[in-house]
Amino acid sequence: MTSESTIPADSERVIAELTTEVEVLRARLEQTGAAARIGDALAAAVIAEEIVAPTTHQQLLEMIVETAASVISAKAGALFLIDEEAGDLVFQVALGGSADEVKNIRVPLGHGIAGGVALSGLPIAVSNASSDRRWAKDIGEKVDYPRQNVAPLLYREWEQCEKPFFEPGATQLAAHQTGKASQYAWLVGDDVGLAAQKEQLDALMTRAKREVLDGDECLVWEHPLEGTFKRGLGGAAATGTRHMFSWGIASAMLHFYRNQKTAEYLPYLDGMVKWTRHYLYDRAGMADLPWAVFSMGAANGGEFLLD
Repeated sequence: MTSESTIPADSERVIAELTTEVEVLRARLEQTGAAARIGDALAAAVIAEEIVAPTTHQQLLEMIVETAASVISAKAGALFLIDEEAGDLVFQVALGGSADEVKNIRVPLGHGIAGGVALSGLPIAVSNASSDRRWAKDIGEKVDYPRQNVAPLLYREWEQCEKPFFEPGATQLAAHQTGKASQYAWLVGDDVGLAAQKEQLDALMTRAKREVLDGDECLVWEHPLEGTFKRGLGGAAATGTRHMFSWGIASAMLHFYRNQKTAEYLPYLDGMVKWTRHYLYDRAGMADLPWAVFSMGAANGGEFLLD
């Protein structure tokens, strides 16, 4: 049994406060299975008998964050406390990322996602914080937590290819209905994702095919970019330029031009506009190609032209 002299003087108050906070958290997050698991884990961590062992307030807070991160398999996490006098948030616990460097960062109330929650008192769940308009980029970059990129990749090499459709070694175009995602990546400042996308765009410039249709010099890309479809899907004979993915590539180029004035993309944009003039899309996509059975691809061309 731990002697009374080894227990911090305010431990009973801290335990009572944390117990109350845990019960409130469990009530608010009861709606989902993951939230329920977090609530159970926090309750176990805070209310269990070992909590009466010699433990500081800071250790209790760290235990809560570590437990919550473990339950939802999070690679990083943080706990803020409100500085009532200064009117901002203080990093009390930071796990993952540049944890040691960010513990002195202060976040104004209302700034970013965490600041907004603190100001409103309303809990929220955001599945991809870096793509949320409320995300505080200045704080996020200092914290250096892992982020999910939103800028879409435009092709997949064999390792990420949809292998049931292609022969080994193929490179698959993947820019299907990605125009708005490319635009959104610029809005939220997805620098890492956009850098990866530009690397692909620069590689795609060397792979564009020139087609002259009724005097129009067009630029377009073959699908698959490398290799062939499976034999049952037409094999090498099904490789061609009549597909929806070239529009997604052109849309990505368009948004780079809008934001960085990347003039080298202009000939490709012009070539795709011209190619679109000669593209006929029926309700089956391309009826003579066994892999093309959906007319939803027509939306890519409309999206590109409207942009």
